[in-house]
Amino acid sequence: MPIASEHDTFSKSEYERLRAALDMTPNGWMNSVTVVMNMTLVALALHLLTRGSAPAYWMAQLILPVAFFQGFSLLHDCGHGSCTSSRLGNTVIGHYASVLCFMPFFPWKYVHTEHHVWAGNADRDPGLALVKRARDTGKLPMLIAVAWRSWIPIGAFAQHLVYWSYPIVALRRGKLPRKKLINCAASVALLICVYSALHLFTPQLFNALNFAPAILLYLLLVEFVNTPHHAGLTAYRERLPLWKQHLPTRSCSYPPIISAFAVLNFNFHIEHHFFPNLPWYRLPGASRLVKAALGPAYRETRGLNWHLAERKRDFVGVLTGGSEAAVAVPRNLDAAASGPDDAR
Repeated sequence: MPIASEHDTFSKSEYERLRAALDMTPNGWMNSVTVVMNMTLVALALHLLTRGSAPAYWMAQLILPVAFFQGFSLLHDCGHGSCTSSRLGNTVIGHYASVLCFMPFFPWKYVHTEHHVWAGNADRDPGLALVKRARDTGKLPMLIAVAWRSWIPIGAFAQHLVYWSYPIVALRRGKLPRKKLINCAASVALLICVYSALHLFTPQLFNALNFAPAILLYLLLVEFVNTPHHAGLTAYRERLPLWKQHLPTRSCSYPPIISAFAVLNFNFHIEHHFFPNLPWYRLPGASRLVKAALGPAYRETRGLNWHLAERKRDFVGVLTGGSEAAVAVPRNLDAAASGPDDAR
């Protein structure tokens, strides 16, 4: 039965019924195809860069952002343990993907875990520091405000800095045990070594000129895809259980080729927060079930619509209360906390 209104919350029993209908086990063949597809795109782009012609160069600049975002989506699945059934396999593939998306694997994984635990809570979610600042002070730095209206992806760049700086910040706060510290240091060191080696041994290929436009487009894609997912919906002070994850989350609808190929279904974000361990290629099937169950409580934006509307608004207002139906959900859900949930 669909939920009657956006003010209702999804029941635990209904959630468990949907979860039982889904296969959470990673498919080795699909994961192999995904990795090979990504490697093929990278190889093609590098080949084009060696051609020395302007058309080949600009074609590479269009291919690389897709390869980079696929890398991010692969890293994302590996962080949730849903790329392979092997912990070692997820760690290895996750570090390969981290090279492509410029995010150290373990720092990203630890920050992202906190994001899922505290989704909707700007005080506890380390990925929502900008939202907290906007809410608490009512203002943001002028550079960020101007960049938002100008479609300059400073926000995506800052998001990457969060992951790179996480080991230092967490260590200063006394929240980084020795094992996690070693993991974080290894992930950061790997990226530094790989990037340095690539530039040192093949400077004619791995240099700023060959990658700067692609990296800029990738950051724009990151901001385009990620920002609508939680902006304007973070108003909960307690930990929300899995069956209430639609309250602080929004999905996005793209043409199938963009969704499945360019971003590996990362746009199915309500579905992902409902079922964090569900592999990326099973999210469309979950979406059909979730949409039918939630009815009007399923929040979704299509294509560029959200950005076209919100880029005209002050970024503080966008982060703290978007112009669409963000205020339709209850803002005082203080008693929804649940205990630890190993499904995360």
